[in-house]
Amino acid sequence: MKAGWGVAVQALGKKVPPWIAKHLGYAKGSLRTEEKPNGISYTIENYSPTIGRYGSRFNHAISWMFDKMQKDIQIRLDYIARKKGGRL
Repeated sequence: MKAGWGVAVQALGKKVPPWIAKHLGYAKGSLRTEEKPNGISYTIENYSPTIGRYGSRFNHAISWMFDKMQKDIQIRLDYIARKKGGRL
């Protein structure tokens, strides 16, 4: 099941841990990228037959990670702004 997410991870150019990578040959997953007026949109799908049992856990984990990424980006932007005298 985790290898379904691994397909998208590899498509993004990242490495997948070996214990997941060994299953990528038959993994069912995808990554779709769309350019939109307000930025790039990524859709990650996992077609593993048992994925439905884990939906709420994944939604929570993804929301948590998204929040952390937003905070990290804001911290970095604030840092850059301070280095440049308040402007980006």
